[in-house]
Amino acid sequence: MYESVVIGWDGSPASEEALRWASRRPLGDRYRLLHVVDDRRAREDDASPLDLEAAADRALQARVAQAALDAPFLRVIGEIAVGHRKDELERRTGRSAVLVLGSDRSPGVVDRLRWNVATRIASRAHGPVIVVPPGAADRRGPVVAGVDGTSAARAAALRAAEFAEATSAPLVLLHAWQAVGEPDVPPEPPEDDGIGVDREVPGEDVPSRTVEHAHAAVLDAVLQEVRAAHPTLRVTGRLVHESAPVALREAAADAGLLVLGRHGRWSSSAVLLGSITHAMLLAGVAPLLVVGRQDVPVPVPPLPAPAEVEGSSRQVIG
Repeated sequence: MYESVVIGWDGSPASEEALRWASRRPLGDRYRLLHVVDDRRAREDDASPLDLEAAADRALQARVAQAALDAPFLRVIGEIAVGHRKDELERRTGRSAVLVLGSDRSPGVVDRLRWNVATRIASRAHGPVIVVPPGAADRRGPVVAGVDGTSAARAAALRAAEFAEATSAPLVLLHAWQAVGEPDVPPEPPEDDGIGVDREVPGEDVPSRTVEHAHAAVLDAVLQEVRAAHPTLRVTGRLVHESAPVALREAAADAGLLVLGRHGRWSSSAVLLGSITHAMLLAGVAPLLVVGRQDVPVPVPPLPAPAEVEGSSRQVIG
């Protein structure tokens, strides 16, 4: 899937969960444990940076040796970096590398600032990021990708299909929709480079079936593209008349992996990430792969015109 798999590791339970999860899945050719020695800690504790780095290196090498014993089929190396943890982890991200991080919060717990380290890195990363919540190392189930008609969601669907095929898991492409004026419609940044659906203007007399058909066309177009790229993959399209966060949380409850796109429009981190992706990262329901619009497995031509997919198994819910 990726040339390199970088796992943020510091010996904490969250980083151990990330390592266990990643080592049990075929993510790439090379696995690297990255241990960041925070140089601010040395200044605050009046400690020797060299002593901290030496201690970190000993711990890292011991863990690399253990990882090699646990998974002898993996190519695992260790790397020490000195600096700010978020900056050093973000610097290792890129299109050909996936960064795997443990979640530093319990599932469902949201702090006052609505941020954690993994969420901040996912919002600014230059490539794909996987955030693994507690207790997810042995989790199995379908791969679920959120589809909303944007190019980032299209990349998410293609990456989700690749992961599902590599792990022999079924794929669910989920598109949730609501009309403006219905409750629980979260704001989303504008996106104009994918196949999208115009939002209804309050007061317009738009038949609900016409609206539903437009949303179904978005889902069917991506479903058609995924089926063409992965003809043997078990894939289902799910059209849900519900707010996206609610629909995704319900689908993620039994998922082995949730895959969502990273939007890249406005300047604030939350909007760069996308409000729905941000909310799902904080929820910590399932391991979550966040991808950008450029993160497609292979060069892919433009989406075909929306059409009903022959023989597709699209579910309509709501």
